[in-house]
Amino acid sequence: DSTERAAAESGDREPVSPSLKVAVLMGGPSAEAAVSRSSAAGVAQALAARGHQVSLLELDAACARALLDIA
Repeated sequence: DSTERAAAESGDREPVSPSLKVAVLMGGPSAEAAVSRSSAAGVAQALAARGHQVSLLELDAACARALLDIA
């Protein structure tokens, strides 16, 4: 749109989108759960730095309930 085009022409960054509620799932039952948690922390940090509301959720039996609670 014209706002994005004007920002691009002026050399500014694209307009920031409205804040979102984001759930980042991590862990799980696999041997790679620790790697998943580490990656999820990085993703969550990047999203939060851009103004989004982030929830880190462990991928386990309580995950579905936790998703409903933060919705």
